[in-house]
Amino acid sequence: MPRTSSNERATLSLISPAATMTPPEAPAELSSEAREIFDAVVRSRPRQFYSSRELQTMASAYAQHSASMAQLSAAVAKLEVDIDINNLVALAKLSKLLENFLTRQRSPARPALGSGRAKQSGRA
Repeated sequence: MPRTSSNERATLSLISPAATMTPPEAPAELSSEAREIFDAVVRSRPRQFYSSRELQTMASAYAQHSASMAQLSAAVAKLEVDIDINNLVALAKLSKLLENFLTRQRSPARPALGSGRAKQSGRA
């Protein structure tokens, strides 16, 4: 192993590991909108902040959910719904769709209907 001079050791001690770290790249499966959000989130913190895989996964999920919510908001903004008796059914359907969407975004995957405990115990 080659020797290092005291000057070289002193210089190397000044360089922090964070200075040599590169920020994580956005996962390939993210949409272009989600990648922009991911990059903005990662740039908003010090380089070493996203060194763990868990935080990178959380930043990726946040970016994807934010992009999905922006798309949903844009779709809702395009709707021209007059709120009167004739359109209450359409409004109720839209509310149910939004509720289902938000539930899926915050809940882990759930088993399909009918695959739960009732089927296993013989009660269908």
